[in-house]
Amino acid sequence: VARSTFYKHYADKDDFMVTSFAGMVQMADEAARARGLDGVLPARHVFAHVESARTFALSLAASGEFAKAQAAREAKLVPIAEANLARLKPAMTQARRRDVATFLVGAFMGTLRAWMDDGLRQSAQHVAGVFETMAARVLAGEA
Repeated sequence: VARSTFYKHYADKDDFMVTSFAGMVQMADEAARARGLDGVLPARHVFAHVESARTFALSLAASGEFAKAQAAREAKLVPIAEANLARLKPAMTQARRRDVATFLVGAFMGTLRAWMDDGLRQSAQHVAGVFETMAARVLAGEA
């Protein structure tokens, strides 16, 4: 890809990485819903994807690049979480949905970053289960 073509689509490499991550989460969300898995975020799919790209994930964590763009990734994920909350909790107000989505995305990204910083020592399934359990507890309080 020519440099000029790249910059027609992305501001810089960080924009590319954030957009790529958000696209991967969007595809994982669609795949999870197609399989009948309802959740605010597709934790099992994302953690499994990161685990499958272990070498890349560990180098990204070691470089500090993952942590650097955390806020930008969170901003891309909040609308995904909000849309799923609208489906899962239709009675929840839009303002409350935004608050809960922001909280859960922060918890999701914090869990992902901590797992990567720890060298992916736990399995993706274990880490996803931890996130899903905590997310379910938050949502149970919204009933």
